[in-house]
Amino acid sequence: MKLVREALFRLHLDGIRLGFANINLPSMLKAYAGRVTESMAAATPAMSWLPPDRPACARLFEAGKEIELFSSPAELQDLLTRQAPDSERRNRQVTAARNTLLNRHTTRIRLRQYQNWLDQGVAPDFFSDIGYKPSVEESLYYKHFFAEDPHWSRPTPNGDERSRWEKIQAMVARVREEQGAPLRIVEVGCGRGWLTKLLNEYGAVLGSEPVGDVIHHAQGMFQELEFFTGSAELLQFIGLKESFDLLVCSEVIEHVPYAYKDGFVAGLASLVRPGGYLILTTPRADIYPEWSEKYGKPPQPTEDWLTEAQLKA
Repeated sequence: MKLVREALFRLHLDGIRLGFANINLPSMLKAYAGRVTESMAAATPAMSWLPPDRPACARLFEAGKEIELFSSPAELQDLLTRQAPDSERRNRQVTAARNTLLNRHTTRIRLRQYQNWLDQGVAPDFFSDIGYKPSVEESLYYKHFFAEDPHWSRPTPNGDERSRWEKIQAMVARVREEQGAPLRIVEVGCGRGWLTKLLNEYGAVLGSEPVGDVIHHAQGMFQELEFFTGSAELLQFIGLKESFDLLVCSEVIEHVPYAYKDGFVAGLASLVRPGGYLILTTPRADIYPEWSEKYGKPPQPTEDWLTEAQLKA
């Protein structure tokens, strides 16, 4: 029965995608209907009336950026007229909406918030990001990089990635030998999932990445693996603190602004059980001038390479 319901829901989302927008008309329900968040999940722009006397609804998603709001048929008509020919605007809107949806409003997040409410007596904050949420520009960049660029979107590692795997594999094998049993592994910043796939040989592995479109691509290539859209902080929030024997984070920290690197590393460490292991790889800042002279300035949104001393700190 569960499989039938899942298949029907997928068909429902496919139906939403047939149009350029999904409209939530006024009704007796004094809240956003499920079709609003379903549209965002299906990457289709949502247009909705704003239920009266429900100011919190207006704070869930940002009007004009993540959702379009109307209060009359004339306003709805104007929205439809402007949205129909503007595919770039629609693409940016659905990207922003999905980022907020995945960072604040999934079932796992809401259940944890309600559990914390019952345990601690503190009302949930439905309006703040939990951990890192990528910008629209980052999301679009990494969607192209990991899901469309032929050199970086394949299920198998390219030459640069194979050389990294040789080093990582030796360390993982050592941890597996010490453990004496299959490991519980999480990869934070898994991108398209090639390394998650290779780590799966050593135990049950979860791949985590904050860009939803990249995770969607990874799930399509590796349907047998488990993936999660979100940061280490979000994984901790939903109940996975100190849950893993091994955490792998390869070539990610250099894309975190320096002011946030301490918090980023603390988030990684929070997921590892006492006595567990964390493998972190990153380019060396001392070779950055030579590297950029040979290959050009890295095009990624943030490039903040570390020296060995900074990484140790």
